[in-house]
Amino acid sequence: MSDSISKTIGDSEELLQVAAREGRNVAEDLNKILSSHLGWPYRVRAGSATDVDGLTSGEFSTLIYTFNESEVPFEPVSASAESLAGVVEVTQSLDSAALRAAYEKIAIAKSLRKTTVPPSPYLNTTLGIIFALESPLSLEELGQRLDELNKAHPSHLWADMIVVLGKGALHYAVQFPGEPISGDFLLPGKDIAFGAPMYIHLFARPGKLALNRMCSILFMHAALFSPGVKLPDREATLIGVPQAGMTLAGYQSNSKGLLVPASADHYQGGTAFRHPLLRIEDQHGALLSHLQFIPWQDGAVVRLHGKLPLEGLLVFLGSVAAKGLIIKRPDGQYAGVLPITENDFAQMVERIQKQSNMVVRPEPQPTWIMSKAYDEGTASPFMARLFLGVLKIREQLYGSDRKKRDDFDRAYESVLVNIHSARAAAKEIRDLVQNHRSEISQGSCVIRTGRVIRVESNIYPELRKQTETFLNSAGRALKNVQDVMRLLRLDIAFLYQKPASFQRGLEKIRQTDSDLAAYLDETRAKWSERLTKARNALEHQGWALPRVMYEESRGVLTMVEPTVDGEAVSSFADTILERLSCFVEGVVVHGLQRQMLEGISLTELPLAQRRAEAPERFQPAIITGGSVIWRIRYEGRKFDEI
Repeated sequence: MSDSISKTIGDSEELLQVAAREGRNVAEDLNKILSSHLGWPYRVRAGSATDVDGLTSGEFSTLIYTFNESEVPFEPVSASAESLAGVVEVTQSLDSAALRAAYEKIAIAKSLRKTTVPPSPYLNTTLGIIFALESPLSLEELGQRLDELNKAHPSHLWADMIVVLGKGALHYAVQFPGEPISGDFLLPGKDIAFGAPMYIHLFARPGKLALNRMCSILFMHAALFSPGVKLPDREATLIGVPQAGMTLAGYQSNSKGLLVPASADHYQGGTAFRHPLLRIEDQHGALLSHLQFIPWQDGAVVRLHGKLPLEGLLVFLGSVAAKGLIIKRPDGQYAGVLPITENDFAQMVERIQKQSNMVVRPEPQPTWIMSKAYDEGTASPFMARLFLGVLKIREQLYGSDRKKRDDFDRAYESVLVNIHSARAAAKEIRDLVQNHRSEISQGSCVIRTGRVIRVESNIYPELRKQTETFLNSAGRALKNVQDVMRLLRLDIAFLYQKPASFQRGLEKIRQTDSDLAAYLDETRAKWSERLTKARNALEHQGWALPRVMYEESRGVLTMVEPTVDGEAVSSFADTILERLSCFVEGVVVHGLQRQMLEGISLTELPLAQRRAEAPERFQPAIITGGSVIWRIRYEGRKFDEI
């Protein structure tokens, strides 16, 4: 039975896709599907709803409402707002204009006044779903437009879900502080009068079995709207449904219970949770609990970890906490969102000290020693893409698996350290050559005595040193990439082997990853062998950079730049560095991409759309969502031009 409900709904989605392709009335078929799963007291028909003030919604092709068994339905139905459980706006093609129109139409339906006062604000809320047969926009673009609409409307009027057949779904998911995303979330009604200490994500899901996801959310709402109704098991509905997804926007409750965009201090790396922990001790110094103040929108959350009950401490905050919501989680208890300031919290702590036998003192803070690793920040494409961008994708892949994350970081750090060293050496080589050319051209280091020309400035020792540093560092960075790829279940050791072994390895990987095989073939043919041979000559064959030479023609002295593999040393270093930077990013990101969760991949941002403060190249994308999924391919352009 558990397997059958998921399969039944999945098969229904395929029938809807067939109906859409054949130009049939998909709304009628959708109503039949929903009716077959929503029993009494629910009815699914086309129609509108009217509240006690006479305000009427627009007409929806799908109206979900409760009814008396004696009622005889006529279409289009005119239901009362009291009985209205949900609406579905079915649209052929969901572009920006259609999204706005559907959103506003749902907002009107959700604004209809209901006179019943239930014990929970969820029990008289109207669910609003936008159901599209297709969309010229990607799922990510739809999410961006939806977020813009959300910012312009109070949260009790937001559309609860968007479904695009074949692309996927957008809905909301909940996350408690310090925990992973825990599940789907239903938007509360306007009667909610408290803020909850949790994050609400606008969440994108892959296209497979999107109707199952929609039905699971509908069933969850229907069970709350009409308690006791018999509905399909929600978990059984989700069997086989991809659980992966990606956050497109984040929200928080304020003290009035309205959802608003999450503040910057709550993003990853933000300052909200850096407020010091306070120790609550008994008179003998034994730790009872930890207490913490967390800024939250227009108020704050009070967090307690330990055996004390939070309710007992909140009395010291005064009447403002009388109606505070207490949420108990594995890592502690949370109260909020309370309309208090940090000064109010300080007064609460002072009262605990004076009016109880407990002692409150700051938890000793560790001393952090920070050292500078690099001379540039993430505004540099090099740092934004090879450092920040790669590590963010790694974070999405490994999440809370610290061991895998640490293993990756150790292997990748070796690559980063060496490519950074090679980059610094290439700059030194470039500066040495350019400055010396200028000196020679200006004659500032040239002394002529008769027919003897003496050059007073000798850059050769430093140029040779920097060239050797470049070759060694670039060679190590190139070779160490194989250690990173091994962690990502890709063996590219053949890239560094003799021609016969290389060809065998290339043919083997071509069977499972033709894109990577083509990329490595081009890499070896166009530059990696040049670097490998130059480094081997340095290390094993006694090669040294030729000395700087000079030529005079018609009284003009010019510098003859020494060469590596037939190319001027500064040009060789720049060329190899460009290709190496592209190689590290492309191959490592490709390896990470292959390991991402089902339904999730990466799309490449055009240069013009990258943020100036951190011009990352990639962002997550739903595979079926309409974004162009990035594929590795060899590029001959410069790193900053890709």
